[in-house]
Amino acid sequence: LLFKESSSGIREEALIEDLKNLKKQWNFMLKAAIYKKSPALIYKDEDIIKKIIRDSYDTNINQIIIDSKDGFKQLRYHLHNHQKLYKIKIPKLKFYHQQECILDKFHVNKTILKALNPRVELVPGAHIIIESFEALTTIDVNSGSFNKSKNSDETILKTNCLAASEIGYQLKIRNINGVIIVDFIDMITYKDQLKLLEHFNKILKMDNAQPNIVQLSELGLVELTRRRRGRSLLEVFQEKTKGLFLNK
Repeated sequence: LLFKESSSGIREEALIEDLKNLKKQWNFMLKAAIYKKSPALIYKDEDIIKKIIRDSYDTNINQIIIDSKDGFKQLRYHLHNHQKLYKIKIPKLKFYHQQECILDKFHVNKTILKALNPRVELVPGAHIIIESFEALTTIDVNSGSFNKSKNSDETILKTNCLAASEIGYQLKIRNINGVIIVDFIDMITYKDQLKLLEHFNKILKMDNAQPNIVQLSELGLVELTRRRRGRSLLEVFQEKTKGLFLNK
């Protein structure tokens, strides 16, 4: 048996109940494999709401808004089951019934488009560039018109800390996985470097994917890893774009 880290502290009865359900599911799949003629689909996790609650639900969520009546019922059912297992407080559920598309109303489409842009603005004259490759993501904190010679060490540290906070947010919203190299604006003193790393660590601790800082190189590059939790946002949209191209 393999247990997820989230099972730590869960009641033994809840874990046993979960195991029983999984065994029933497995027995069903074995029977289907015997009686179905190959090739055949044995099992598919079709309930997208159940999958989201299971894989992406966070106890920091205070409200969930949904625009489907059937989905609302499913959501309430799965959350109550989730509450029985993990003894958590159920967030406020709201049914959205306005004519305007829910994705536009809450700026979801706009946020996705921004998250696909490699450039993220920080303060006037400073930005970060995020470039993802097959097994590596590089993040460059670019001073741009931010002239180091005209700014104090304190200003540089503040800009780097602002960038670190934004990077923590971008890692989650883009679901960036694997090895990540961050090139912050150069800082002269080792004291400022430690302050930055301390701040960056605090930001990363708020991420359930548990990013881990591996090292700070002599060149001032911060190397970290982030546990894979499904495909990144970029991978999802690259696949969709490729599919549209093939269909044409």
